[in-house]
This record gives sequence, C-alpha cells and structure tokens, in this order.
Amino acid sequence: MKCENISAIILDGGLTTIYDNEGCRHNIDATMDELERQLDPDMFFRINRQCIISPESVKLIKKIYSRRLEVILMNMPNVRLQVSKDRVADFKAWLTDE
Repeated sequence: MKCENISAIILDGGLTTIYDNEGCRHNIDATMDELERQLDPDMFFRINRQCIISPESVKLIKKIYSRRLEVILMNMPNVRLQVSKDRVADFKAWLTDE
C-alpha cells in the first residue's frame, strides 16, 4: 500500500490496523514504534500511543478539555481520536508546517 493512501494506523487490543482513504482496514504485523520509524514525519503524526494519522485525512479538530484535542477523520466520522496532552503543541506545529 502506498503511504499516500493511508489515513490512520490504530493499535487496538494488540492488533495494529491500517485504515486507508476509502475506509478499508488492513491488519499488519508491526508495532507502532516500528511504523513510526519507517513513516515520513512530514506525512504522518503519532497523536498518542495507539494512533498515527495523516494530515490529509483530518476532517475536524476540537478542543475537548484543558490541553486536549479530539480529531475526527474524513473516512472515520464516528471515531473520536484524542491527541495526548503532551503531544498537542507538537501536533499543532506539525499541522501549521504542512
């Protein structure tokens, strides 16, 4: 799969899943740390321990409470992803650099 087709990578229950831009799921045998090292940091950001996202997939960003953000992706409108509070400043800087 080409990187530009990846919307998000989510770790859930020990299973790492790639979500493509069409909303399809692809399970892979890799850790989040391995994937983060392999992916271009200009194209992907790890918002928390369980999730790496692409900026092109972001539909909405909401402040949910003190120093926390919620991200909603275009192809996953019912999934609310939280940016960990220690990653918020880096996430905002990453988005504005795009």
